[in-house]
Formats: sequence, C-alpha cells, structure tokens
Amino acid sequence: MALDPEIAGFLEQMQAAGFPAFGSIAAPDLRRFLKGLAEMAPAGPAMATVRDVMAEAGGQPVPVRLYVPRTAPRALILFFHGGGWTIGSVAESDGFARLLASSLGCAVASVDYRLAPEHPFPAAVDDAFAALRWIADHGAELLGQPCPLLLFGDSAGANLAAVATLLARDAGGPAIAGQVLLNPSTTADADSRPAGDIDSPFITRDEIAWLFDQYVPDPATRRDPRFAPLGAASHAALPPALILTAEHDLLRTDGEAYAETLASAGVRVVAKRYPGAIHSWLTLNPAFALSQQALADIGRFVDELLDG
Repeated sequence: MALDPEIAGFLEQMQAAGFPAFGSIAAPDLRRFLKGLAEMAPAGPAMATVRDVMAEAGGQPVPVRLYVPRTAPRALILFFHGGGWTIGSVAESDGFARLLASSLGCAVASVDYRLAPEHPFPAAVDDAFAALRWIADHGAELLGQPCPLLLFGDSAGANLAAVATLLARDAGGPAIAGQVLLNPSTTADADSRPAGDIDSPFITRDEIAWLFDQYVPDPATRRDPRFAPLGAASHAALPPALILTAEHDLLRTDGEAYAETLASAGVRVVAKRYPGAIHSWLTLNPAFALSQQALADIGRFVDELLDG
C-alpha cells in the first residue's frame, strides 16, 4: 500500500524544513535542531498537575516528569521517548505525554534517560530500570493512591520498555500490568530486516546502522538481550503486550518477530500493523487519522487490562 496521504504530505514538509538525516550531523547538533522544532509544536492537553521529580535506584539519579490528568488516574504509565537512543527528551515529548495522560485517563511518568554517544549502552537501560524501580516504590505516594503500572515506549523507547520488562521479570519485580511497544527495535540482526520489500522513507538502513554505532559501538555487545530483547533466553511470564508496527518501516519486522516470540512463549499479545504508516507516525503527529486509530487501539488495550 502507498504512503498515507497525510503522512506523505508531512514528510514533504519535513524535507522542506531541512530535517537532517540521522548521521548527517553530529548528535548534539541534531538535538539542537529538533529542540527548535519541538518548541514550535502546539501544547498538549492541560493536566491537574505536572511536576519534575528525581528517580534514584542504585545510585543513579534519573529525571522524570510526572503528568496527572484531571480525572483520577486509572493507572500509571512509565513512558520512554524515541530518538534512536541519541536524541529526544522529556521536554520534547511533553505534548505526547500529556495526550497519553488525557486520552487514557492515566498518570504518565516520562523518563529523561541518558543519551548516546555521550552515554553509550547500557546507560539508557540502567536509567530505564532505575526509573521503573523508583516509580514502582513511590507511585502511590506521588498519586495519593496505588495504581497498576504500565510501560509504554516508542522506537528506542519501546526497546527500553521491552528490556525493562524482562529485567523486572528476572528480578522478581516490580510488577507490570502491561506493555505497549510502538515500532520497537528488538534485534541487532540486520539480516532480519528485508532489504528490498519495505519502502521506509523516514528511517533508512544507513540511519539504523549509525544509531547502533552511537549507542552500542562494540558490535560484539549487540547480542546482549539488554539491547536485543528478541534474543533473551526466555520470554515466558511477561505481562500482556500491545505491539504496533508500521507498513513503511524497516523496524516493522523487529516488532512482528517480537510479537510472535512472546505469543509462542504464552504471553498475551495484541499485534497490529498500520498500512500506509511510517516509523513513529503516532508520536510524530498524533493528529494523523492513522495516529487517532492507534490511540483508539491503545485505549482499548488499556481498558481490557484495567477493566478485565
């Protein structure tokens, strides 16, 4: 199927704005460019409260921004932004975090994990798991009530969410009620990504290779399941998962392979591919019709988890 017309127009606007490709400029320069774009984005929905807290577990402080919607939260979502482990921040994902909180009726804790190449693997993993442990210990205090804990990640953030879920299982906790993985990266095996049959206009094979080099510069380390969760020794006893993939995305096969692996291990999985969509379409522009479909699907998944 061809690109969704809304998304095709958006890509044309990005090209006209001079959006740089990953690897075309250094990571700090890319962050500055994206920061300027983020500052022009419309504000997200109003919240009852928004506060910055410092999560700390194992000695490493991790900044977290907590969003509490105007209705009593049904759950607490730990959110990991995308950006190939090299770009993105709590500030730049502020609008999307607000949208999640408002549309799902859940509190959202957005994690400002450390970025590569200044902080290569496993720094982001350490931050993700530290934030998970801390928010599980302090969530009830912060919200004034206990809430089920869900993990949500986009792209590299979905990789961190999947990895943190595996680490929590292996450590005997914290308890996680569910995981939402939006176009996750799950393997270092480039051969698993078809070379010719996926038109991926937003993130290319060369860009993926550059991002891997920034985050995990030693290829020998890329088999570590904390980077490549598809290769974990076991995927049993994990919480239910919603895995969303895009037709026009090289990482589509990562997400679909992970969904199949979880299902084979007895995990409850809902997997959906969105025809016409590109990598990270939902967080790039939640106003797309395809983004609204994805938000509705996420809402149904969360409703089923929380309401039985």
